[in-house]
Amino acid sequence: MAGRDEAEIFVLAMEFTARDGVHLRTRAKPIAGEGEVLVKVTRVGICGTDIGAVQRGNPQFRDGIVIGHELVGVRQDTGQRVTVIPLVACGACRACIASRENLCAGKVILGAHIDGVLAEYVALPAKQLVALPDDVDDAQAALIEPMATALHALRRARVEPASRVAVIGGGAIGLCLLVAAREHAKASVYLTEIDVSKHGIANSLGAEGTGTSIDVTSVGLFDAVFDTVGAVATRENAIAATVPGGPTVFVGLHSRQLPVDGNDVVTHERTLLGSFAYDRGDFLDSIDLVKRSPADWVTEVSFAAAVDLINGTLAAPAGTTKLHVRF
Repeated sequence: MAGRDEAEIFVLAMEFTARDGVHLRTRAKPIAGEGEVLVKVTRVGICGTDIGAVQRGNPQFRDGIVIGHELVGVRQDTGQRVTVIPLVACGACRACIASRENLCAGKVILGAHIDGVLAEYVALPAKQLVALPDDVDDAQAALIEPMATALHALRRARVEPASRVAVIGGGAIGLCLLVAAREHAKASVYLTEIDVSKHGIANSLGAEGTGTSIDVTSVGLFDAVFDTVGAVATRENAIAATVPGGPTVFVGLHSRQLPVDGNDVVTHERTLLGSFAYDRGDFLDSIDLVKRSPADWVTEVSFAAAVDLINGTLAAPAGTTKLHVRF
């Protein structure tokens, strides 16, 4: 490519529009600007948020952006393996000063508001890059971001050692919550998931029990309950399954509706908590958590196949919980 202007070199990227879903497009290879680093992408995790935005319009992504935010790549200036904190906060507001970057009113998220990482090369803010240790492989590294979401939710609930915890939903966040609750909080975890093909994964990650019913009161009450689905019924059941005075944590975003019996909240001193994303500390601490957890439950796909899977024109293999795109 000698003799060509760098901007004339083209790379593949996965672009989103509300009308057409996602497609592979050629774009000029990015050039790192001030405060940025050029990164060659090696792996990207597909988030349920990506699929929800493309297939259901919830949440809403900006038209024309490159999607994706769960990165593993190589810095082109140093050759170092890195991941990225995709939540970019202003750094100056009240929330940021309190180290609650996830609540920053001016935050933007890679792959939702600005270009993300599902591309062969990306230019990213240097301050958002995090070096990866050698003892964390690429599959584990691409789980750091969802693990940070899980760890943040766990910390919101202040789960104590030996607590009995229930997780509703066996998707990637639910499984990461299972790992975080066991490894970080030393709690016992019951996980319920209607897709029985995922129960084996939950058991291999240390679940003390699994079930298919969202009504987990059938196996008792729990010191803390985490709803990673976010449907009306799962939220209602999560509240009912929490011991009086215990925390119920809502992580999933499926529905805007929140069913609450006001008298029940008062008489049982319910603690209802929302949990969104993570702060930098959660993200960094999650590196150690993924290091201690196998990532053999992810399903690896090609860049081209990912288009059809995200658009919903191709069904994922049975039992798929987490998709990783390998470059």
